[in-house]
Amino acid sequence: MAYDVHASFVYLDDGISGHKCRIDASAASIIQKKDLLCSGLKTNEEKCHWEPMQIGEWLGMIINTINFEFEIPPRKIEKVKKNIQYILSSNHVSYRELAKIAGFINSLYLAVGPPVRLFSRQLFFIISQRDSWAGHLDSVPPLLMEELRFWLDNLRYLNGYNIRPKVSLEPLTIHTDASGVGYGGYFTSLRDVNIHGHWSVEQSGKSSTFRELSAILLVLKTSVQRLQHKKVKIFSDSQSACRIVQVGSRIFELQNIAVDIFNICFINDIMIETQWIPRAENRTADVLSKTIDLDDWKLHPELFVMLHRAWGPFTIDRFAANYNTQLQRFNSRFWCPETEAVDAFTKNWSNEANWVCSPVALIIPVIRHMSVCKAKGTFIVPRWPSAIFWPAIKTKPGKFAPFVKDSLVLLKKKNSTDVHSW
Repeated sequence: MAYDVHASFVYLDDGISGHKCRIDASAASIIQKKDLLCSGLKTNEEKCHWEPMQIGEWLGMIINTINFEFEIPPRKIEKVKKNIQYILSSNHVSYRELAKIAGFINSLYLAVGPPVRLFSRQLFFIISQRDSWAGHLDSVPPLLMEELRFWLDNLRYLNGYNIRPKVSLEPLTIHTDASGVGYGGYFTSLRDVNIHGHWSVEQSGKSSTFRELSAILLVLKTSVQRLQHKKVKIFSDSQSACRIVQVGSRIFELQNIAVDIFNICFINDIMIETQWIPRAENRTADVLSKTIDLDDWKLHPELFVMLHRAWGPFTIDRFAANYNTQLQRFNSRFWCPETEAVDAFTKNWSNEANWVCSPVALIIPVIRHMSVCKAKGTFIVPRWPSAIFWPAIKTKPGKFAPFVKDSLVLLKKKNSTDVHSW
């Protein structure tokens, strides 16, 4: 014997039912109302909505089936904002008051999404350190204050999480890794998109989790234009980094990186997912992270400023990276954050005041490229008269090639390794 089935969900004494069209919803409403009465249950007509609707409130949440969104009612937003303002302005806050805020934020997941876990770490940590529920905080810790201010300033804008995000269904997959010398990453589906960079002395001394998390951030920054409005799956061999991207960290510097990752994804409509993989399955990213570019050098900043004033202003650094560029605009050997292009030789150098501090092996190709482009700029070369490139610069003893308009010898500074003898 066949029966018509009407799907519904009941929580304590509140229920809701959903259907594909208005006719089915109207029929289900009549049948379910009749079934409740036949079961001896009494309905509260003041609270019941028997007419089908596409936008309605249930269990303190506005359900919008037109846009597939969950929203928080404005009255609840105003209430929690008042509670947060009270805590921020108070010098004596009880753990019960913090727990109320924590409970409300935890209930926001359907309406806000991933930020709920990322921006409540300090709140739940402070509560977990209580001696008793009757206890108080004499002052709000700075990290907790920052977290509460985030909700105070942004809750209204985050309200309305779409359960059907407007991003690609098939994710772009990226592998990242970090070592003691640098970071690396690559797209599984895109050839020749290798991302690489070196750590500063300070960064190389940080924890492995800091470096792995930073690698994810820097790879995202480098690729942000490719990733807009897409779903991205990042593979890393660091379990800690994968988790922190999703839920944050109590450690201040790690939490800041997680927040930076969230901001990039939020602004660019990127849905990010992280997954741990064994190190043996991450070898390509591992090799990229350990790559040392022996030609990665630059002129001492003081000398650059002097030449910038004398022969500039320069507009673009043709051989650099985000961590050693002398100018805001630059080209790089590998993909890295803010680079305008990978491989400077693929660009037209005309109409620019070029700053060129290239690897020694590229001096002759640089001269050829500048000649083809009829480019202008300042070119730093080592003063090596026996080198193979020297005849291209000095055609005769004491006489420069016609393309050299001016020259300056930069002597090595005493007790310094930053500047070589030119």
